[in-house]
Amino acid sequence: MKRVFLSCALLLALGASAEPPAAPDLTVGAKVRYGGFGGCTVAVLHEDGSVDINVPGVGIHSRVASSSFQIEAEDDELVKLYVDFLTEEGYKPTVDSDGDVMFKKEGLLYYIFPERNDPQHFRIVLPNIWKIEDETERLQVLTACDFANSKTKVVKIFTTVKKNVWVSAELFVNKPEDFKPLFDRCISAIQTGWAASAVAGVMIGMAKTGVSGLEISPLCR
Repeated sequence: MKRVFLSCALLLALGASAEPPAAPDLTVGAKVRYGGFGGCTVAVLHEDGSVDINVPGVGIHSRVASSSFQIEAEDDELVKLYVDFLTEEGYKPTVDSDGDVMFKKEGLLYYIFPERNDPQHFRIVLPNIWKIEDETERLQVLTACDFANSKTKVVKIFTTVKKNVWVSAELFVNKPEDFKPLFDRCISAIQTGWAASAVAGVMIGMAKTGVSGLEISPLCR
């Protein structure tokens, strides 16, 4: 009897961790990037969310998990939504090989990372604002990030495995296009978080970046 219960528990656990369904706008024939190859096409959609992908010059790869490929930009409605909005706002967005949207504001390079499996999650990132030189500085940076995260709304300031500091603003929206009226405030929040971390850095003797020109918006405090 115990073995039966254990088997059932194992099956439930496996089911709970199963691959989420494929994106609802994914169709047979859609162009995707998979395994470093661009121009691949979806051949078959399976009920478990996996797909069969036709890789040019290679052949069919069966049962590929939805997390293992990216929809090509021209077939990606979420990317088009972001690119069209940024263009209308006067930016000059570009799309990188991973399908992420890049744009510059006041000389700084921002990214919007399309969440294709969770389009209600909107995320803007300002990467590489600080290069960590050694372990002592890493601990100081973590203290500064902790201070900034406690003082600002929506923003996350964090370190990466490549010893850089990134700032992101993340929201849940009802519909993907609902980010539009909040876009400027997201940018302001990122700048506020950056400025707050810089203030903390100065407090602990880490002043080495020119961020004094950033103003902390009272809306984001």
